[in-house]
Amino acid sequence: MESQEKYTIKEVAKRLNLTPVAIRYYEDEGLVPPVTRNKSGYREFHTSDI
Repeated sequence: MESQEKYTIKEVAKRLNLTPVAIRYYEDEGLVPPVTRNKSGYREFHTSDI
């Protein structure tokens, strides 16, 4: 499998011109699929998630 770059919720929010709160809300409401989380529970967005 090809390695993908990882992004934080802050980086994704900035790229999409959204707030991290909005991304969390969309995920909680099921409007976007959940993303993987690291061992600490932080969301890890990959290139394919954006």
